[in-house]
Amino acid sequence: MFRRFISFELKLIVKNKKHLMIMFLMILIFPLFYIQQLNETEQTLAEQKEMEAASLNAQLDRMANLEETLTEQEEAVQDSLLNQLSHVNMQAYYLNNDRELYIEEGLALVEEQRHVQELNHAGMSERFIMKEDQIKSEEERLLYIQEHSLPLTQDSSTASNFLVNALKTLSGLLFTIIILFSGSEIISYENRHKTVMNGIPVSTFTKILSKLTTHSIYLTLSLIVGVFIGGIVSTWYSGIGHLNYPVIIYRNGTYTAISTIEYILFVIGLLFLVTIFILLLSVLLNMIFDHAFINLVVGTGVFLLPALLSNIFGEVSFLQPLLFVDVTSVLSGEFANQLSNPSVDYYYAILWLIGLCIITFLCIYMNKLLKTSKGFKMNKRQNSVHM
Repeated sequence: MFRRFISFELKLIVKNKKHLMIMFLMILIFPLFYIQQLNETEQTLAEQKEMEAASLNAQLDRMANLEETLTEQEEAVQDSLLNQLSHVNMQAYYLNNDRELYIEEGLALVEEQRHVQELNHAGMSERFIMKEDQIKSEEERLLYIQEHSLPLTQDSSTASNFLVNALKTLSGLLFTIIILFSGSEIISYENRHKTVMNGIPVSTFTKILSKLTTHSIYLTLSLIVGVFIGGIVSTWYSGIGHLNYPVIIYRNGTYTAISTIEYILFVIGLLFLVTIFILLLSVLLNMIFDHAFINLVVGTGVFLLPALLSNIFGEVSFLQPLLFVDVTSVLSGEFANQLSNPSVDYYYAILWLIGLCIITFLCIYMNKLLKTSKGFKMNKRQNSVHM
C-alpha cells in the first residue's frame, strides 16, 4: 500500500504544473547563476596582495608618527609588521614566478601574524588586525595547495569554483522559500481535489510519510541535476578547474581545508536534511491553516524570526537552530562566530536538523491527536442528542 501511495504521489507531482515549475527552477537556477557570475569581476590574488601591502604600509605610517612614544611591545609589533610587509611583497614577486617560494613566504607571513597576536596587537588600529579565523584559513589553504601540488589560484568561472559560489547563493532563505512553495499544498491539495486515494483506509501518517518521501526525492534529484547541468555549462565555457581545489570549512572547533567535491557533497547532504525539515513544517502548517498562501507566509516568517528578534532582544538562543537552514554559513564558520558558539559546525547542524525534524513530527502527531479527540467528542454529543 505504501508503494501505491508513493507511485500515486509521483504521478501527482508530474501532472502538477507548480511542481514542474519548481523542478525546472531548481535545474535552471545554476546556469542562471553562471550567467550572472560571468558579469561579475572577482578580486585577483595580485590585487589582494596589493591591498595587504597598502594596509600594512598605512599601519606602519601610523606607528612611525608615534615612534617616540612607542612601548617596547609596540616596537616589537612594528618590527613584525615590517617583516610582514616584506613577505607580502615577496609573495607578489613570486606569484607568477615560483609557486613553492610563494607558499613559503605565505607560511612565514602567517607566523608573523601569529607573533603579533601573541603581542596583543599592541599599538595597532583595530581595522588592521587580522583575526585568527583569517590567519588559520590562509594557512590551511596554502598547506593544502602545497600538499596536492595545485595552482595558487583558479579562474572564478571554472566549474569547480562556480559550483561552490552557486551553492552559497542558493543556501539559506532562497532555498527555504523554494521548498516552502513546493510543500505549500502538501496536505491541503488532496483535501481540495478529491482523488481515488481518499477512500482507501490508510493511516494519516502513512500518507504523510509517502508525501515526504516523494517530495524530498524529487526536490533533491532536481538539485543534483541542477548542479550537474550547471557544471556542464561552466565546464563547456570556462573549463572544469580543479575539483580537488581547497575550500575552507569550520569543523571540530578549527578551520580545515577540504576538496571542492567534498564540499559540494557536504552541502547537498545538509540541504537534503533541510528539505525534510521544511516539508515536515509544511505538513504541520497545512494541518493548522489548510491554506497554501498562509503556509508560505507563516513558514517564511518562522525562518526570519531569529534575525528579526535578535535586532530587538539580542540573540534568542532557542531560535538559533532555525538559522542552520543556511548550511553554507554553518560550514564557513560564520554562525560559530556570530553566535559565539565554537560547537556550531557540520555535525552540530546535522544533529540539530534531525532534532528539529523529530520535534516537528511530534507536533504533527499532537495536532492529529487533538483533532481526533475533538472529532470523537463531537460524535459523542451528536449521538447523545439523537438518543
